[in-house]
Amino acid sequence: MIKKCVVLGISMLFLVSDIFAQSQNNTNLRNQYLGVRYKDYRELRELTKVNSNMINLHYGIALMKKEDKHFLFLSKFENSENYSGDFQLRVIDIKEIPKFNEFYHCVSVKGCSQNGKNDPTLFALAVIEPQKYLTKIVKVWKLDKPTGRILDYTSAGVKCINHSQVALVSE
Repeated sequence: MIKKCVVLGISMLFLVSDIFAQSQNNTNLRNQYLGVRYKDYRELRELTKVNSNMINLHYGIALMKKEDKHFLFLSKFENSENYSGDFQLRVIDIKEIPKFNEFYHCVSVKGCSQNGKNDPTLFALAVIEPQKYLTKIVKVWKLDKPTGRILDYTSAGVKCINHSQVALVSE
């Protein structure tokens, strides 16, 4: 009985330390990139851009990957600090996306709608389906323009264009 308690205690200790380490990594990533100004996503070292979209004249969204983790990077268009008449993007929010299998799921950063109304401020994690629209929505986020933050949002009535299916149909 004592051995079981010790093993359980050690297991819990490893679990808590793993959760803490994961939380620290997310905090470090936020500290490393929040406020960073860039012209091209390739300037964001250690990250790979998977997909991106211009939301409107003020904001851009990018699905970024670091190792096996995915993140939404919200950036704001601003005048360049170095060249007049040019622009830069400044990272203003970062949202970690829950782990998902890239073979079965995708993150849509453009072409989402709610109850039939197009909404460029919606982003969704969805199950890949062999049809024009992704309707099996797992998680949704929305740009809150007044705060400049990416917030969790309801998935009710949300669907997104299946860009891989659209590409197949148009070929």
